Formats: sequence, structure tokens, C-alpha cells
Amino acid sequence: MAEVATEASARRRDPSSRALAVDLTVAVLFAVGTWSILVLRGWHLAWWITGWPGPYPVEGFVAATVLGGAVLLLARRVAPRAVFMVTFAIGAVGYALGLPTGLPIAALVLCVLYAATRFTTRGFGVLALVVSLGSLSVWAVPTILQQVRSGLPGALADITSVPATAPAVAGFGLIVLTWAAADQVRAATDRAALAEASQHAQAQERVARAEVGALEERQRIAREMHDIVAHGISVMIVQADGARFAAPADPEAPTRALATIAETGRTSLAEMRRLLGLLRDGESTSPHAPAPTLADVDDLVEQVRAAGVPVTFSLTGAATTPPEIVQLTAYRIVQEALTNVLKHAGPGARASVLVATDPSQVSVDVIDDGVGGQPGTTGLGLRGMNERAAMLGGRAEAGPGRSGGFHVHAVLPTGSIS
Repeated sequence: MAEVATEASARRRDPSSRALAVDLTVAVLFAVGTWSILVLRGWHLAWWITGWPGPYPVEGFVAATVLGGAVLLLARRVAPRAVFMVTFAIGAVGYALGLPTGLPIAALVLCVLYAATRFTTRGFGVLALVVSLGSLSVWAVPTILQQVRSGLPGALADITSVPATAPAVAGFGLIVLTWAAADQVRAATDRAALAEASQHAQAQERVARAEVGALEERQRIAREMHDIVAHGISVMIVQADGARFAAPADPEAPTRALATIAETGRTSLAEMRRLLGLLRDGESTSPHAPAPTLADVDDLVEQVRAAGVPVTFSLTGAATTPPEIVQLTAYRIVQEALTNVLKHAGPGARASVLVATDPSQVSVDVIDDGVGGQPGTTGLGLRGMNERAAMLGGRAEAGPGRSGGFHVHAVLPTGSIS
């Protein structure tokens, strides 16, 4: 956010056409104003027509200071630090040589102090204030002391007189007021830049959240597709193999197997259409099959029974209706567990499905007595169970049963799901 705020603040300081017009106006007003005041005070600033006035071009130096100050003011927004330092260097040279450049330098100092405070950091602005006050003190203190010494004997009280202190007090006051005004404008600009950066960061965060949500949705759909396809194909393979081996002894077996395969295919196809409809983002207006619930576990168990695996099913618990997402998750866990029974339990295996509900959670247990052992934990099926349960704040465990076979256990909380 700090980087964005810096960029936003820098954009406000770019020399746009409006900013350049303001700087040009300030430079012209400075040159015309100081020049006019000097003329009113008796300076002959027509040296460029009449020639240098005397052996030392004092008036020329003053005029050059005025024109140079105007040029510096044109660059005050682009390079405020450099302009500030150059201004004080010129003032120091003029003061050291005793040149009468006090009025142009004083006016220029106020302008560059404002720029140094307004267009740089708070730290440099404070430094510019200290340098400005210190420079004024270098001139003001000796001037006041000289006026005091030139007074009547014992007239040290004249240090508080208006002629002695008015210029210094006015100078200190103008410097502090200029710095305070520039500091307030800089603070307001920085606050606006920070607010803009905050809005930008919030917009980026919303985009990131949307992308994360889309990724999670794609992962969820991928898990759904895996469960549907894996279960459907497993049932079809078991039915086809069973019919092939049973056909010589039972001519009707292939017919029953084909009926089960067709029903399984239709069910899987309906669910796949529902998921593909979600991927189309509403482009299709046709109704989709509803998401499976706990009431559909019976049909799932019947499919596995039809595939030749004896399965018992028990649904117990309070008369509550868990949220749809919890019911769908429980259904998919049962589906994946029964698919693993078909794949790994081996011939003659039996399975039981136990689903228990209460106001706070849904628990799922799928137990078989097969000999297939533990399926590979790196497969999508078991990992999908864990991810589904974790998304709801629950857990899913799978491993060998106490009496052999395999046991899948899942707990899905419902209290935090609205």
C-alpha cells in the first residue's frame, strides 16, 4: 500500500499543464513584484540600457538575483530540494559580500520554503524550516544588536522597540506561517494519496478474492466430476464383468447388468450436465438436476448392491435437516467410499453405511470387510474426502478397520453453516 500511496502522491506532483501554469505565474509575480518594490525604493534597474552603474555591478547582481529566482521558481515543483539549497547558497554569497539582495532573497526564501515543505517529505520540510529560521537569525541578531548599541547609553530596553524588532518578528512569523500552510497542504495531499492507495488495494483484494473463489469453485467442480465419473464407471465395470462371468449359467444376467449400467449412466450424465451448467455461467437456461442429498444415499446404495456388493444402510438422528452443502458433502464421501469398496475390497466383500445427524454435525461411517487393504493415499478420491470435510471445518479419516477391511469416518459440523 505504501508503494501505491507513493505513486499516487507522485502523480499529484507531476508537472502537468496546470501545474506549469501555476509555477509560471508564481515566477512572473515574483520577478515583477520584487522588481517593482525595488524601483519604488529608489533602485535604478535600467542598467541593461544605461550600462553598469559604477565600478561594481551591484544593481546588476540584484537584477540577476531576481531573474535567477524566477527561473528557480519554475523548477520548484520538479526539484524542490535542489531549488531550496541553491536559493540559500545565493543568499549566503550575497550576505557574505554585503550585497543588497535582502528583499529578493527574502521573497524567494518564502517561495522555496513552501515548495520544499509541500513537495517533499515531512522530514525535509522541518529541515527547511530550521535552516530558514537559522538564516534569518544570522541577519536579525546582529542587526538588532547594532541598533541597540547605536542608541542612548543604557538603552538596552530598545531591543523591544518597533524599529529594532519589527522586521525580525515579521520575518520569523512569515517563515513559520508559510511552513505551516505548506505542511498542511502536504499532509492533505498525502492523506488523499493514502486513501486512493487504500481504495486501489481494496479493489485488488476484491479481485484476488474473486479469483480465489473461482479457483475454489473449479476445484469443487473437479472433485464432483471425479466422484461422479469414478463411481459410475466403477459400477459399470463391475456389472459388465459380473454379467460376462455369469452369462453361461444365467442367461438373464447380461440383461440385468445392462439395465443397471444404463441407469447408472443416466444418473451420472444428469449430474455431469448439472456441473457443466455451472461452468457455463448461466448461458444455458435449461433446468439442471438438483444436487444430491442424504435422501439420495439410498439410490447410491442400491447401485452398489446391483453391482454385486451387499450393503446395509442406516440413517439415524434428530429430525433436523442439515444444510444442503453438508448433505452434498456427506453424499460424496459415501459415494467415494463405496467406489473404493468396488475397486479394492475384492470379491465377497460386504459393506455398511452409517449416517447419523444431530443439530451440530453429520457423521458418516462406511465400513467393509474386504481384503483390498488401504487404497493409495495420494489418489484424488481420499484427498477429495479430506478437502471436502476441511472446507466445512470438519475432518475425514480413512484406514484399515479394527476387524480388517477398510473404514472411512467423517464428521461434518453444521452449526457454523448458514
